[in-house]
Amino acid sequence: MLTGRADFYFALPFQVARRSKEGKLARLAVGAAKAKRAFPDGPHHGRGRYPSSDYNFWIGALSRRKPRAYRGAPDKEINAAVAAPDVRRALLKLASIP
Repeated sequence: MLTGRADFYFALPFQVARRSKEGKLARLAVGAAKAKRAFPDGPHHGRGRYPSSDYNFWIGALSRRKPRAYRGAPDKEINAAVAAPDVRRALLKLASIP
């Protein structure tokens, strides 16, 4: 996008937030309803021609297969880490939604 080799791109908010605020990229639309926090000035798909569209991206954590007793432990630890105030602030600064 920045080099002019592509006309448009579907990107994650943290990938474009800074460049968008600097005026180096133009946002055509924000696809996720919750992304309004990161980009309150829109435009959002929900306000336009596609009111039921909601394009959410997610990031997952994967591990090697373990016995059943192990399942769930990393989930609790990851959720606790994401809930920590400093981690939440860092994710919000990246225009991510914890």
